[in-house]
This record gives sequence, structure tokens and C-alpha cells, in this order.
Amino acid sequence: MRAQGLAASAAACLAACLAAATMTTAPSLASGTPKPGAPCPQAGISVQQGGKTLVCKKRKGKLVWVIGTPTGGGGGGGGGGGTPTDLANQPVPANGVWKVPKGYPTDLPPFGWLGEPAWFASNWEVVTTTPVGRTCSNTTPLTNLVTDLSDVVSITPQGFMQPGTHTLPVPHMYYNVTPEESIDDSGAPTISKRVNVFAPADMVIRGVMIGGHVSSNGIPYDEYLLSASVCGTLWFFTAHLGSINPAISRALAKAPRKECSATPGNYSGTLCIYSYLSVPLKAGSLLGRSSGHSSGFDFGMTDAAAPVPGKLDPGAFSPRWSAARCHLDYYPPAMRSQLAGLLLGDNGCGQLVSDQAGTAAGVWLAVGQRQNSFREDLHVALARHWSDASLRVFSIGRLSNVPGLQSARYMFTPSTQGNDRDFSLVKPGEVVCYDNLTREYAVDPDAPATSIYISMTTGATEQLRIAGAEGECPANPTMPAQFQTFERRNTLG
Repeated sequence: MRAQGLAASAAACLAACLAAATMTTAPSLASGTPKPGAPCPQAGISVQQGGKTLVCKKRKGKLVWVIGTPTGGGGGGGGGGGTPTDLANQPVPANGVWKVPKGYPTDLPPFGWLGEPAWFASNWEVVTTTPVGRTCSNTTPLTNLVTDLSDVVSITPQGFMQPGTHTLPVPHMYYNVTPEESIDDSGAPTISKRVNVFAPADMVIRGVMIGGHVSSNGIPYDEYLLSASVCGTLWFFTAHLGSINPAISRALAKAPRKECSATPGNYSGTLCIYSYLSVPLKAGSLLGRSSGHSSGFDFGMTDAAAPVPGKLDPGAFSPRWSAARCHLDYYPPAMRSQLAGLLLGDNGCGQLVSDQAGTAAGVWLAVGQRQNSFREDLHVALARHWSDASLRVFSIGRLSNVPGLQSARYMFTPSTQGNDRDFSLVKPGEVVCYDNLTREYAVDPDAPATSIYISMTTGATEQLRIAGAEGECPANPTMPAQFQTFERRNTLG
């Protein structure tokens, strides 16, 4: 029980920071090449483009890019200008050396390259689907444990959900380390042991995100998120570091692209992303040290060659969310066994994807909000549990506005027919009711228990209707008069 409780706490802290980072930065990086007058996704974000600072502002009721001064700090960061047509349309070079603007690494396609597949939206975390650097010599390129496992209490598998932070199943795992209350160098209180985090393989650091936070006692502190190319189409991600390798820090001043935005909520001012870096590190090299402000740190792997099997609409999500993989699978058997022994529950690496076409199972986005998948609290998930293979989960976002149903995580043991049915067994046109629910992370935990009603339609764009109602489920349920509709595209056919 202690390990389970710690894992929940760790996931909550870790997910909260990452969710905020995603919500405030992903739009500026995933919405194409910004230019004056073009639509932009979120007021206040800024980018450097063509030697000018573009800021997302409201003009005549619409959000568009305008030339101006960023609200949350400068852009800068080197030659991050627009990509000339000849560079944007170049074929994949046979020798692996790309034609790029001055200052950019030549082993990556230039920013704005048009040769990526339709499902893939390049961003700072995963730049390209094309192989980068050395060829993977085998299927287990991870050769070094990411930290001293004596400090790791447990590992939370992929797929954790918690409305208010991560409504949708997360693509990374949480390394939960020894609890330890202390004070960091800035005077901010910490809750976990600050542990060294190491490169699990020979890799090249490609992106760094720095987010400013304010602690419970009002002290500001920074956390770092890192991305790296490993080999071929494999990419690595880690987060919640309080300090990073000096070689990485030195590279930030000359980053080809730097994007900063003013950030609300628990951030103290600006959040900056440095991308298109080229900092090679050997396996076992120090990446940094966990911050101690969360209950550990994040770890994730992506294979950009293709979306994770079963993801119905990978193009709606950032590459790390649409092409995630279980990082344990990339370790040799002995190391894999060590890590597997720390996984919580009986569900292995957890659930990478729950989508099943023609059924209610999977992730559902708010109608017309496909471009805002990163704003997780707009949406809902009807998914398998991350660590308990016997459970299913309704994850209802804080901004989803489902009539009669407050935002929370609802868990239950599924049946094979009738009410409380497994999501994968709910077919188009049926109405299914759920009332044997365990509710967690509710906005109002004292509110009366509710039942959940769902029905769905299928097609190129599937729709889910969902509502809540007090009382137990009837034998022959019908949808309440008031419900909310969500949708998803089936781009896999």
C-alpha cells in the first residue's frame, strides 16, 4: 500500500508540471511555420522567425501572429529564421547531411521541412521521422540504467491518468524515488531525494525546456526537460531535473531556435524551449539531477518511424504522444528484468493506447478541438488502467463540461455484457450505463455518486455521447436528455 500511495503522489506531482509545460508551449511548436497574420493557438506565446519576434495576439476577435515584443521574455537564440523553399522541399540526403540554415545541425532536417508524413507534427521533443545519426546496431540500444536503482521505490507504468494534470494517458513512465524532505539551493522545499540521472545510451541532446516555478513558500525554482536522439528513429525524453550537465547548459546560448512564452498558473514568469541542439553524450554520462520538487523524474522513449499500433488519429497528437514505446523493451534482458521488478501492478509497461475503432474504447476529443489535443482537460479518455490489468478508467477533464458528471477519475471492474461493460464491447447505437465506480481526484469529493451513461456512433469521425445521472443504472438504460459529445477521427481506415 505504501508503494501504491507513493506512486499516486509521484504521478500527481510529475504529471502536473509536465501538463502545464505542454499546455503553454506545445502550440507554438506544433502549429506549422508562424508568419504575420497567420492563425496562432494561444495568446502571449512568442517565437523568433526571420529575425523578428512574432507574438500571438487577438486581432478582430481572432488569435494571429503579429510582429512585436513577447510578453514573457525575449526570443533571440541565433538564426531561427524562416526556411527557404529549396531547403523545405529537399529530399532525404543519401549521405545523411542536410542542407540547413547557418547555425543548424546538418544531421537533422531544417525547421519547416515538408517531407514528413501526414501523421507527424515535428516539435522540439521529436524533430523528424527520418533516421538520425548512427544506425541502431541491435534492438536493445539502451546500455546504461538511467539512475541508481537503490534510490528507486517504484516505477509507474505508461498510461497514468489524473484530470487536472493528465486527463489523457501519459506516454512516459515515472521513476518514483526515496521520499526526503529538504531544501534546495534556492531555499525552496523539496519532497524527494535528488538523484543523478544518466544517459541510458550514446545520444545527442536536441532540445531543452526550462520552466520557472514558485514553491509553496514563495521561492522560485527552475525545472528542466530534455530530449535526445539515440539512434535511427529512436528518441529519448526525461523531465523534472533541477540541474543539468554543464555541457548542455553551455549549448543553450547558441541554440538555433529559442522560443519563450509567458506562462500562467504555477510558473513564475517565462518558459523557454531551446531546440535543434547538438550535444553528444556517451552512455552513462550525467544528464542532470532530479529537482526533488516532484516525487522523482520522468522517462520516455519514442520510435518516430511510425505511430504506436492502434492509435486511431496519431496526427492529432505530438509525436511523443502518438509514437511512444515501452523503454524497457530497449534494454538487454538483465537490465530489463531489474526494471520490470520495480513496475507497479500486473500490467507490465502499462497501456500505450486503448483506441479500438467501432467501440467506445480510447481517447475522445472535444468537438472541433482536434488542434487542441494538448489541452487535456477539454477531453475524456475511456481506457485500460495503467497498472491494474483488471480495471477500466473514465478520465473526465476539468473543462469537458459533461452534464451531470463532475471531472474526476472513475475506475471499475468491467463486465462482458449489460451495464458496466468493457469499453471495447460497447458498439455503435447501444446505450451502456456504469454505476459500480470508484471516484478519485474529484473537484468536489463530497458530491453524491453518479452513474455514467455512454453511447457512440462510428464512421470516418466517430462520436461519443456521455452524461452523468444520480442513482443506480436501470436494466434498459436510455441516454439522459442532456449529454456532451466528443469525437475522434479514424485516420487508420
